[in-house]
Formats: sequence, structure tokens, C-alpha cells
Amino acid sequence: MIGSRRLAAYDPNIVDQSRSEANFLALDVLFSQLPQQGQKYTILDMGAANHAKIEFFSTLKCRLFVEDFFRFYTERLAHAKREKNVLDPQHSLTCLQKYPAETSFDLVLFWDLFDYIQPADLQALLKHLSGYCKRGTVLFFLTSALEHIPIEPAVFRIIDKQHLSYENKSPTTRRAVGYTQTSLRKILTGFKLYRGFRMSTGQEEHVFIKE
Repeated sequence: MIGSRRLAAYDPNIVDQSRSEANFLALDVLFSQLPQQGQKYTILDMGAANHAKIEFFSTLKCRLFVEDFFRFYTERLAHAKREKNVLDPQHSLTCLQKYPAETSFDLVLFWDLFDYIQPADLQALLKHLSGYCKRGTVLFFLTSALEHIPIEPAVFRIIDKQHLSYENKSPTTRRAVGYTQTSLRKILTGFKLYRGFRMSTGQEEHVFIKE
């Protein structure tokens, strides 16, 4: 079963500014940590929806939630700026859809979103999502070791369990939040680092598991 009220956020008419395909070492690691083949599991994808993701997950026995969190998060920040409001980090949770009370995620995919979410908001978000995670839940995300990153998150498409393609929609850049191992450990309370990889592009892959 695949379901989400956010799938309409995908725009197939976006013209990609740059496209790359890469072997992401963490992908095989995180999929190996999911329940054994044949068991049904629940996945939360915090990125934007696209047909490649939906098609890939439709081959698996799973329930998929797609958030398109960045779009709702930036809209919230822009509204607060216009109204000159100071937002409490808890307000970032209003960007999320409602999950059924019995929801328990096996896999949470953040892609490169960490670099676009302020630390206090990210901490509140992960604390909230932790309530829908169980022991062994796998968390995957990318961070950049570079000072500047694209102004918006990349569009990721899953090719298979080892490969992703990703496109940056704009050549414009912005300064990265600059998460460190120390800051990540403070934010990811209740999760432990399982594997991490440094890519030649300056990206770092992280696989954390709920304790």
C-alpha cells in the first residue's frame, strides 16, 4: 500500500539544472537493516515525491508516507517573516501530516534536508518523529562538508538499492547550516550511528538506528 496526501507536490515539468548518478554506499546498508523480505514495513520519505521513488517503493511490500517537508517548512518561515513573528521550534511540526496512532516507521529518509533545517527545528522534528519509531528503525540522511550548498534540496530518484540519481534545480547556492558530528549526536537523541561514508563530492552519508 502506498499512500500520501503530498504526492501532488511533484512537478514533472521541472527542468533539471544538473543531474548526477552515483553509487551511494549507505543505500545497501540501510536496506539490509529492514525486516526480512516478505514482511511488510512502513517508510517515511521527508523529501518531495517523484515518479521514480513511487515506482521503486511500489515493488516493495510497504506503506509509504511522503512529506515534501522543505516546501511546507519554507512557506512557514516566509509567512513568519512577513508577519514579523518569532516561531517556536514546535511550530515546525505543523508542517507534518497526521499519522495514524498505530504508525511505526521502519525507515525514515531525510535525503539532504538536514542542511536546510535550523538546529532547533530539526531537534523538535526528530523528537516528534521518534515517537513513531521503534527499536531498530533506520534513519538515512546526507550532509555536506562544503561551506555552500544549492539553494534548495536536490531531487533524489532511487534507481535501485545501490544507486541514486539526483538533480539540483538551481545553480544558485546558499551557506550550509554546517552540522558537525558533535551537533548531530546532540540532535539525534535515542539514535546511534550505524554506518557513515564520505563521498568525493563532499557529501557525507549517515545511517542511524533507533536504540
